[in-house]
Amino acid sequence: MLTMDQTHTIRELYFNQGQNVTAIAAKVGCDWRTARKYVDQEDFSPQQPKPEIQARKGSCFYRISRQGIRKNLLLMQQVW
Repeated sequence: MLTMDQTHTIRELYFNQGQNVTAIAAKVGCDWRTARKYVDQEDFSPQQPKPEIQARKGSCFYRISRQGIRKNLLLMQQVW
């Protein structure tokens, strides 16, 4: 992952100065595919984490998801 300064440099060289991706990658010191990715990228906000937890069978989370609300409360009391 590049810093925001490098990202701004890539986009400025491409859009304002009209340089090609290969030349930009050589200047910034990254692979041309990485430079292409940042040229094409429009949304720079961080990605939201996945809300789902993948639990292994037999783990505490798996048991909670397989039981009713009352049993979940009892189990949580035991855990904490």
